[in-house]
Order: sequence, then C-alpha cells, then structure tokens
Amino acid sequence: MVALGSCGGPATTKTTSSNMGYEFRRLCSTLGSTNGQITRDQFLAQATDKEAAAKVFGACDVNHTGVLTEKEATSNAIYFENLKSQVILFHTPQE
Repeated sequence: MVALGSCGGPATTKTTSSNMGYEFRRLCSTLGSTNGQITRDQFLAQATDKEAAAKVFGACDVNHTGVLTEKEATSNAIYFENLKSQVILFHTPQE
C-alpha cells in the first residue's frame, strides 16, 4: 500500500514515536547506512516494488535532497510503516 502526500501529517498507526527512532536506525543498518541517513538509491536498491517505493520515499523526503533523515522518515507513522514495508519485514519487540 502506498500513501501519497507528505510525511508531515498526524501519526495514526500503532508505531509510537518512542520506537520509531529505534526502527529507523534498524532500517538504516539493514540498508547498509552507517551515517544514520538513507539515500534514495540505497532504499530503491532493496525495495520490493520500485515504483511504490519511489513514491513513498518522495513523500517522506520533504526537503527533496534524496536523503532521508530520522526526523523526516519518522514524522508520520503511516508513511514510516509504508517506508519500512517496501524493504523489510521485521518486528520490534514490545516493552
């Protein structure tokens, strides 16, 4: 599922802001990022659906630099879930 728009809207999924940062860092690690940012090329290289992934990445890349920071990627839980679902399936342990 691809959500269109920007990442700046309200967070409405079960992912909480307290664990989104943790999940973003895991996503960076999975994609081979060592600087805490995800480039469009890194993301699309691992995406299961390149077209959908490009749309999700574009929606989240609010400053249009081709690089996602933790702040950009996690500013909206719905888009963040879509972002993750394009490249990896993983479960964050419940505290």
